[in-house]
Amino acid sequence: MSKNKVSHTDKQSPINFLFMGVALITLGIYTNFYDPFNTPKLIILILVASMTFSYLISDYRINGFFVSNLDKLFFLILIFFTIGLILATVSSNEIYISVLGDTQRRNGFLQYFSLVIILAYSSRAINFSHAKSLIKYAVIVSFILSSYGLLQVSGKDFIKWDNPYNSMIGTLGNPNFASALLAVLLVILVTQFTNTRLSFNYRLIAIVAAIMSIICIIFSDSRQGLVAFGAGFLFYFSLTIYFKNKKVGLSLILVSTILLILSIFGMLQKGPLAYYLYKDSVSVRGFYWRSAVDMFQNNIFTGVGLDRYGAYFKLYREAEYPLRYGFNINSNNAHNVFLQFFATGGVLLGLSYLVLCVVVFSLGIKLIRNSEKEMRSITITLLSTWIAFQSQSFISIDSIGLSIWGWIISGAILGMVRNHGKLVLNSNQAINYDASSNKKMKEEIYQKFIFALILVPTLTFGYFQSKSESDILKARFFTVPSAEQNKPEVAKYSKSVIDNRFADPAYKLLSLTYLYDMGFKNEAYNKMKKLEASDPINLDVLLTLAVISQDLGNVSDSIETREKIAKLDQWNAENYFQLIKLYKLVGNLELARINYEKIISFAPNIEIAIQAAKIIN
Repeated sequence: MSKNKVSHTDKQSPINFLFMGVALITLGIYTNFYDPFNTPKLIILILVASMTFSYLISDYRINGFFVSNLDKLFFLILIFFTIGLILATVSSNEIYISVLGDTQRRNGFLQYFSLVIILAYSSRAINFSHAKSLIKYAVIVSFILSSYGLLQVSGKDFIKWDNPYNSMIGTLGNPNFASALLAVLLVILVTQFTNTRLSFNYRLIAIVAAIMSIICIIFSDSRQGLVAFGAGFLFYFSLTIYFKNKKVGLSLILVSTILLILSIFGMLQKGPLAYYLYKDSVSVRGFYWRSAVDMFQNNIFTGVGLDRYGAYFKLYREAEYPLRYGFNINSNNAHNVFLQFFATGGVLLGLSYLVLCVVVFSLGIKLIRNSEKEMRSITITLLSTWIAFQSQSFISIDSIGLSIWGWIISGAILGMVRNHGKLVLNSNQAINYDASSNKKMKEEIYQKFIFALILVPTLTFGYFQSKSESDILKARFFTVPSAEQNKPEVAKYSKSVIDNRFADPAYKLLSLTYLYDMGFKNEAYNKMKKLEASDPINLDVLLTLAVISQDLGNVSDSIETREKIAKLDQWNAENYFQLIKLYKLVGNLELARINYEKIISFAPNIEIAIQAAKIIN
């Protein structure tokens, strides 16, 4: 922004509050929740977005919607993205999951709309000075996160996690997410401890945090962290050299691009780097990506429903996947953010996000060209970090604690472009806000009123979410079939979850299984039928119903349910095997043989096929 023009937004914006919110979202956990990672992060995110929204509305009132053509372009992109979110949500056959997000993911409407609000405000409010503050917050968060990661890898974690993964999960609950976030922030750390303008103590903190981060990334055994850092750092190094020597810089950019492509192919078990970078958990992405493409092609306009990938994966997965990884193994994400948007949100959502990324990158490059010295250095740092974030999102899942950084950095880049005099289109329209103290007070009252208005439903949502999270955890704790004295407690907490309108359907299913295990069999079965009616393609519900029906002696109901499963999961030999046994039990050998033929049509040599042949014969 030009020196003689200082906006009200620059003076009064709650940037520190927003940056502190980003840090809390990343680091926030609560061990009294069934999901101690994603749910608390979502609640904090919504609270931060609620406050940010009140400031955004106040900013619109003061400065207007469109100060420049850049505002119009960006506003249009976010409107299309939001419309895509809404269409994908209302067209979903299970709106609850599309609004809140799938279990232990929470990548639903509430997350993305909150991110849109944060991005919209930060793109208007953040200037060069704020961008430097964001980098400092990133260093602090990285230091805390890597310190905790070191405790985990050394076996001295003060929290005893029920963790099936590598011990280095940070505050994100998964080694891949933790590794990716540390790698993204590591790009910032490297740029800081090489910056001689900064104080010695600050650079020392950056160096220590960088060393700890590298150790954590290595011990996480997650390749995507290494690739993300490599992509971001090579971009930073190449651009830095370019502005000192263009020929050498261009050569580095070419080499970096080739290395990035080879790294991606290497993770997919192709090319010369496959030996170093290949990991089966990365290679399996191919199955997820092809399923996502099929989902999109069959649901071009609205997708399968926001964050409903998991409900449809078995319908679209290839026959080879269950043969290689197991018949009951599912995936609830495409493991590629771009494909996830197209598959679950349709063409409007996918394209608008793609355009948003192109705009951020192109304007970031333009700002680098048109800025000098420290501002150029800061912009290169942020854009390099953004590149690292996008490179991991190509093979990974949106996680709230990680994705918030991609969105806030995008907002910071756009804000710096908007508030930089050389690049603000129609910059003569920039507003010099020099209002009286009386008018300022009115605006502050208005902003607080908007926030209070939003806060009521936000806190209500947070309360019911917290209650369902804690109740399902208590129900699980008391569920011991041999302990008759625990039955009242299990009934109390399970029924509280079932009656909670804001409770996750997966938690309701868990509650019903706890009731069933504790002897409330008929009640649990009847309520499970109602749960099936609300989401008839939920394979977890159907499979549980099939098992319970057979346990209760309702063989015909079990057959009917397993036939529904067969329509949604055509490559599940285990389900066909159970149908063979059930049909033989009721004396229908013809249908038993038909299901046997289905097994041998795609899996003739597996053990289940051999066992099925013995039953048929």
